[in-house]
Amino acid sequence: MLKFALWLLFLCYGLYAKEAVSTTRDCVLDISDVIQMALKTHPSISASREILKSAEAQVEGAKWNYFPTPSIELSQTSSQSATIYRIEQPLWTGGKLDAAKDFALSKKGESEATLEESAYSLASTVIYTLHTLIQSEKNLQAIIEGKRQLQMLQRMLSRRIDAGVSSRADGELLKSRLLQVNTDLKVALSKRNIAIAQIELLINQPLRCDIEFSDSYRSSDLSLESAIEEMMRTHPALKKLSTQVALSEAEKKKAQSIFWPNVSLRAEHQSGSLYNNTHSSENLFYVSVSLSPGAGLSALSNVESAKSKVLQTRYEVLSKKLELSNEMMQDYDDYHSALERIEGMKESIEASQNVLESYTRLFLAGKRQWLDLLNSSRELTRNQMSLADLEANVWLLDQLLYLKSGKMKLCLEM
Repeated sequence: MLKFALWLLFLCYGLYAKEAVSTTRDCVLDISDVIQMALKTHPSISASREILKSAEAQVEGAKWNYFPTPSIELSQTSSQSATIYRIEQPLWTGGKLDAAKDFALSKKGESEATLEESAYSLASTVIYTLHTLIQSEKNLQAIIEGKRQLQMLQRMLSRRIDAGVSSRADGELLKSRLLQVNTDLKVALSKRNIAIAQIELLINQPLRCDIEFSDSYRSSDLSLESAIEEMMRTHPALKKLSTQVALSEAEKKKAQSIFWPNVSLRAEHQSGSLYNNTHSSENLFYVSVSLSPGAGLSALSNVESAKSKVLQTRYEVLSKKLELSNEMMQDYDDYHSALERIEGMKESIEASQNVLESYTRLFLAGKRQWLDLLNSSRELTRNQMSLADLEANVWLLDQLLYLKSGKMKLCLEM
């Protein structure tokens, strides 16, 4: 009775696991669909969009600096008061207004690059999460296949035990292996469910469709030179650093402009006076020239600081290019190395399958031990799981190369 109950438990759990893996839905998504769903709803993208809107407003504000500036000045003593209505139009500022506009435009460019960088980072996160999902699903398939083999051996062994050919100790050993497989199955199911939950968090909605993982590789024909060249042209981190160079140039221009005077045209209407009791009014039109280089030699220090900032950002661009190039070369080598190892692993699986079949025949002929048969079955399952991990890693590297080389289009709807 106990034996029947254990057998029923293993059978039900196997059917449950198979159903968990093979459950299909009415719709199918590919990786591009999942990424676009994440881009539409993820808060990091929304935050970057608001930063961009703020930068665009700053550009408009910088343009208004070229227009006249109205002001009102009210002065009062114990007995007299004076009010001055003034409008001032800049004529020449030594580059201060141009520097402010250039800074605002560069800030806008940096915000645009930040938005692209956020999208790139989110796409990378989605790819890694999908990698966990595909790896767990492939491992589930390998584990379920291994469990099916053990169940076939269990039926064979049960007949031999009933016939008095094999010992019950062999059956206990098989039960132990089945319990271990069930534990592996639970772990793989847990990883799969966690990956699905993470995807739902990224897309901010329940995952109601199946995700299709294409078996074709999009980066297999990509050359390393062209991949690096496209990455240098399209990578958002490099775009962002380039705009930071422009920001530093604008700051340097602003620091240098302080040595030049501000020339402006003023129109004033003065009512009252602080110096006599008359209540007359007066209109004035004149050109104003002002210069304020700051305390001591601080202006010179600010210029030197701005020059160093420009050099710093340029070196950061070069450093980032080297870093990205090294990452691309490493991913490219790992990708092609993994592609080559897949064929070798498939041959190992075929060899393990042949060994298992041979050991089964030899066991029935009394020339192999039961433990040898179980070990060969476990070796086959391990090789199948290794192939699953390898194929999942190849898929991951293929997608990362496709993303880094700028070929994956990320649609950012405003």
